Amino acid sequence: MTLKTKLIAGYGIVGLLVLFYQWLFGPGVGFGVALGKAIVWPAVIFPSLGGIIGAVLLLAVLAIIYFA
Repeated sequence: MTLKTKLIAGYGIVGLLVLFYQWLFGPGVGFGVALGKAIVWPAVIFPSLGGIIGAVLLLAVLAIIYFA
């Protein structure tokens, strides 16, 4: 197994843990909401990353629109 495979597997495993935790013990959220939070679990666990991820996505969308 390469390092890339191990990192992706680790991200997926932590994502699954966050998914089931949010779904079973979260504040009355459905499976879809828990799945969405599990995909971006670093922003859920570390809230300050949410703003950084949002800024990067905004810049990516603006770059796609500008260069299209």
